[in-house]
Amino acid sequence: MKLPAAYCGLAAPLSGISATLRKAAGYQAKFSEAKANRTYKGSPKMDEGKIFFEFKNLLSELDKLRQNLESLGKSFGMSKKGIFQINLALEEVFTNIVSHGFEDKDAHWIKITIWHQNGMLNICVEDDGIPFNPVEEDVPDLKCPVEDRRIGGLGCHFMRCLMDDVHYKRIADKNVLTMKKGIEGEKTS
Repeated sequence: MKLPAAYCGLAAPLSGISATLRKAAGYQAKFSEAKANRTYKGSPKMDEGKIFFEFKNLLSELDKLRQNLESLGKSFGMSKKGIFQINLALEEVFTNIVSHGFEDKDAHWIKITIWHQNGMLNICVEDDGIPFNPVEEDVPDLKCPVEDRRIGGLGCHFMRCLMDDVHYKRIADKNVLTMKKGIEGEKTS
């Protein structure tokens, strides 16, 4: 399977790990020598079959995040529906971090690690923002009229509903959120 166009400029750094990607993902990866049209810290790096991205705490980074995730989901053979669900869940998480996670106006980096294991796409999101566990966020009252509903919590609810498994930990002053989504057609164990 050919690596998506979003990764084309990464041939040199990724060529040494193509065997690792095939082992981790179970797919044949081919790397193009073409140059990518963007050079931002959000370009993926790879180690032991895991793909790492770092994005600034800016909402303008959402498009880069979406494009990378879409390309990666396609390379793992995910359906459009599965990719959409992961994109929506990760967009909600990222938006919450950027909008509510920092008490200062300084630049912060949000690290996203993605890997394929046992038929599941695993996504780990790390940030150095204020402690926040979206797994414990109250489920919004969906029967309440919209105009009477409290603001907030719907994105966390969507994220928990769209993903197959969600865990949160606070490790070394970082929020660490791990989400899992089954890849259709693969046996999970």
